Amino acid sequence: IKILRSNDIYYVEVDGHQVIYHTSKGDFETWSTLGEVENLLGKDPFSRSNSCYLVNLRYVSEIRANSIIVHGEELQTSRRRHKDFINDLTDYLGRGGIRK
Repeated sequence: IKILRSNDIYYVEVDGHQVIYHTSKGDFETWSTLGEVENLLGKDPFSRSNSCYLVNLRYVSEIRANSIIVHGEELQTSRRRHKDFINDLTDYLGRGGIRK
């Protein structure tokens, strides 16, 4: 069992039912769904950029037309989720979100 704080999670990736937590302590894999992870993280500042990624808004450093940069990695955004993601990020930053 590995205990992770939400602040340590850069983003969560799903591949089938395998979930990969990309964190400051390395990558950790488990069996779950992105929806279950989203429920676990509750009110923490995370948003889906597409059906495969749940992104910690604290670590977004750049927004591009079809992708975002999260802790130095480029992650794809879907057309369907891009606007909602931008709105979530704007809301987070407007609430005084901590920038690293």
